[in-house]
Amino acid sequence: MAIDRFVMGIGSDNKSSFLSRLVLQAVATFAAVLASAASGFGQDISPDTAAPIACGPEQCLVPLEALTHQDDMPFVFSNKIMDEEHPRWDQFRRPILRHPDARSCLLDEAVQGDVVDLLAVDWSQFGSSPSFVRFHRIFSTLDQAALILGWIEAVGMQHGGIVEWGGITLARDELPPRSFAIYAAWSREQYYEHRPTILNSLFDWGALTSWGPYVYLYSDGTFHSVSVNGRSTWN
Repeated sequence: MAIDRFVMGIGSDNKSSFLSRLVLQAVATFAAVLASAASGFGQDISPDTAAPIACGPEQCLVPLEALTHQDDMPFVFSNKIMDEEHPRWDQFRRPILRHPDARSCLLDEAVQGDVVDLLAVDWSQFGSSPSFVRFHRIFSTLDQAALILGWIEAVGMQHGGIVEWGGITLARDELPPRSFAIYAAWSREQYYEHRPTILNSLFDWGALTSWGPYVYLYSDGTFHSVSVNGRSTWN
């Protein structure tokens, strides 16, 4: 059974009760994973894609009403919900306010009546901190591993499929542990094609050699969080 949307109008007053519900959900999900372990669950995740989302290589159409928002699917950083109590709040406050949902991460022509095309991304505004929030808005809307993989492939990023996440869950973590990950990236040429700089345009020079999202998934294949990673000639 998939974990429900992990926020129900979270605020400082109801955060404790929210976390209690989340723990109960995590226990139920963990029990389901144990029950299905013998059949290799997690190696071939086949999520329920019955959501009203039509995602293909040319378009990824989502009803406007299906877009997730900061209020119901808040941005997560380092396995902690991003709010004013988070130690990195100052870094992410403005991107969160500027990008409350996936529509704010897209070009104007992305909106087509009552649906929006999640492939019509405004890459020019994918700066450092905004990138984390923007990817979160898109992937939390898609939610399912298969749809996220389809989106990654449609924008031309390379990936190694769904792999087990080998990180450590810390005592300070607020959410159930991440179980799987998708590591995706553009090559140097792809990155500067989408996000050109003056130096790259004039002299074909750029420090980045690859760039893209690391998408983390719960044990049932639903979206957990995302980080953004870039490699350069100096690392």
